[in-house]
Amino acid sequence: MKKLLVMMLLAAVAGSASAALVTFIGDGNGNRVDWEDINNWQEPVGTPATVLPDTADDVVIAVNQRFNLPFGAGNHTINSLNDLAGGSASLMSSGKITVNNNVTLNQGLVMYGGSALEFGGTATADSFQFVHWQASHQTSSRVIGNNLTVDGGLLHFRWQTAGVEGSAVSTIDLSGSLTFNAGTTLKIDLENAQVGVDQTEGAYFLIGSDNITATGGLPTLDLSVGWTAEQAANSYLSIDSTNADASLQGVYINVTSIPEPATMGLLGLGGLLTLLIRRMRA
Repeated sequence: MKKLLVMMLLAAVAGSASAALVTFIGDGNGNRVDWEDINNWQEPVGTPATVLPDTADDVVIAVNQRFNLPFGAGNHTINSLNDLAGGSASLMSSGKITVNNNVTLNQGLVMYGGSALEFGGTATADSFQFVHWQASHQTSSRVIGNNLTVDGGLLHFRWQTAGVEGSAVSTIDLSGSLTFNAGTTLKIDLENAQVGVDQTEGAYFLIGSDNITATGGLPTLDLSVGWTAEQAANSYLSIDSTNADASLQGVYINVTSIPEPATMGLLGLGGLLTLLIRRMRA
């Protein structure tokens, strides 16, 4: 009987150590405020948190609130991440958030170079924005995980500051599927990629997934380029998959000569974009 009671007590303790709900309340005004500031958290709702969320915690971003993982931030591991609808995207300026299970980003996420989001389950996001922001290369911004769905919002690659690069600046690397739901826009901003300088040939924005699908039609391509000089040698976006919709597999988007921003479907781009099909290496 004593052994049974001990086992029951251990089971109760283990149950109490299961995932707890921790809420990011922010500043109440929707400003991006520091993830690492304990004053921005409650556990449970209405009770100030005493420690930052960790591996046992389910994190909820409150309605209309958004976090910032600032420059110099550390790495954080949590159980799950869910931001509620309303407001605009949270920001990762640096650091890494590892989510052991699922991610839902109703407000989206902006990621600067040096930041990383890794998840072990599935992720659904209204939007992701990847920003390359300085001339000298730093660690690329990365999303790493299993299955990712962009849910009718925006997948945005932005080259914000002038500079010459020799390797990828933003990467999505999935072991499972990437799905573009109906209404999704794939946006590429190249206003400040350095013109007139030979960059190392290769893709600077990389998407890799075992399976890529588009539900309800291909994503709309919104391309913004701030020059007229030809940059045909440089492929800025590479989409690689071993099992993708035929129109997406191994697509390179090479900027040729585009004087004005344009919005168009991924197919039928005429002379504005060169689409080259590339097979994955064995």
